[in-house]
Amino acid sequence: MKKKILLVLMLTILFCMTGCKSDSKVAFEYDKDTMIDMARDVVSSYNNVSGVKAEYYLSDGTDLEKAAVAGFKQADTSDHVGKFVGFDSNEKTEFAWGNHNNVLCSIYLKYEKRDVKVTVSFVENKQFRMDVEEVLGQINDIVSMQGFESAEQFLAQNYAALGLSAPPESAEAFAKDYLISQGEKMYTADEIEVSAVYSRKELLLRAAKHTGIGMITVFCVLIFIAFIISLLKFVPALLGQTKKPEKPKAAAPAPKAATKTENPKAPKIEEENLVNDEELVAVITAAIYAYESSNVKTYTTDSNDKLVVRSIRRVR
Repeated sequence: MKKKILLVLMLTILFCMTGCKSDSKVAFEYDKDTMIDMARDVVSSYNNVSGVKAEYYLSDGTDLEKAAVAGFKQADTSDHVGKFVGFDSNEKTEFAWGNHNNVLCSIYLKYEKRDVKVTVSFVENKQFRMDVEEVLGQINDIVSMQGFESAEQFLAQNYAALGLSAPPESAEAFAKDYLISQGEKMYTADEIEVSAVYSRKELLLRAAKHTGIGMITVFCVLIFIAFIISLLKFVPALLGQTKKPEKPKAAAPAPKAATKTENPKAPKIEEENLVNDEELVAVITAAIYAYESSNVKTYTTDSNDKLVVRSIRRVR
């Protein structure tokens, strides 16, 4: 039982460690206040760009310039944020690590109708690091030439001559501040994203609106397709391939059995039923009996022929 409990605990710890992401290893060291100031400089450079300058950035600018100008233009035309009021406080600023050794700095801007979130991606400026090393090398050369014990001692005694109001914390800090004053940047902005800030209620309403528009569009297309299909029955008529419906042919009458004496070219003989003419039947019957009795030697009144006249036909 104890082994099973131990196994369950080990699996639980393993899954927890897998789900957690360690942020101990950062892409590079950075100063938050410096990065916030640089993000605000980027916003100030592309926030109110318009006219020919905006067209130039959108057509021939860098990826950062195109994204910044297009993002602020969309916030103005599509999101209708209004006029720019100012920057929000530094406490609202957000930092996150990117997937490409970059740092994401998100600042918030205040506009008339709603806030705007601007996320700037920064990467380390390796040239700045090389320049810092070069400045430190120059300071160490001066320290060795003038006999100072360290670079900090030299800076503490000569900070006023260097134009500083107070001694710097370290030689590296002095080198960075000096290069920044000369216009160099510790980090380089390579990407930017501009998005208007909507409340949850507004996002739900927009999602419902877009869903409704999509469903209406789909049903309209389906109705149009059904209408087109219903018109396909008229295509043969338009192409001149209409066929008249064939009438069912009447069944041919069964041929009459031809007799040996029947001539197909002879005129038809109309039959006349004379069975009901009693006088004529009696005369013809008597004539037949007389003919038969003349050909027989013994005549008897009772005939065994059982002759019965069924029909009499007049020959024309």
